Amino acid sequence: MKKIILFTVMALLCLNFWAGAQAQERLIIGDKVPNIAFSTVLNYKDSTIQLSQLRGKAVILDFWATYCTACLKEFPKMDSLQRQYAKNLQIILMDAYTKDTKAVLQAFLKERLRADSGFSMPLVQHSEAIKGVFPIKSMPHYIWVGADGRIKAITRADQVKPANIERLIAGLSLNLKLKKD
Repeated sequence: MKKIILFTVMALLCLNFWAGAQAQERLIIGDKVPNIAFSTVLNYKDSTIQLSQLRGKAVILDFWATYCTACLKEFPKMDSLQRQYAKNLQIILMDAYTKDTKAVLQAFLKERLRADSGFSMPLVQHSEAIKGVFPIKSMPHYIWVGADGRIKAITRADQVKPANIERLIAGLSLNLKLKKD
């Protein structure tokens, strides 16, 4: 009986330490974003993107899903902002839905391009590597990365405004409300 209790306590302790280690991996404001390679990219000049390719530009990672109507409503605004700030900003649509296959995303993109012929944002398919670095739980979800590669803000859609983007591009501090998942 003592062995069973000891084993149970040890198992719970191990689980607790493992959970703590997992929580530490989540990136926060001020952290440098690792040089992640996005391997399945649609609507972009290349089929892959490495974040290091975008150093010197501000980046907004827009986490969304094909079933998220609130996310889809934001696309015209995000696309307009991408066009307006194209020289200094890259907005990347980060699919967060694990069941979206490349074929599903291609069909989605084809429909989106039909509706908006100039849709200009790259779309990245969900992957476990991305989920490991950005464990998003609710969408839409925006991670703002400065030209220096550091996370400057984590927000909801209402914070994505020209004035805030201009501050991001200029390298000024962003005192935006933190989106907590």
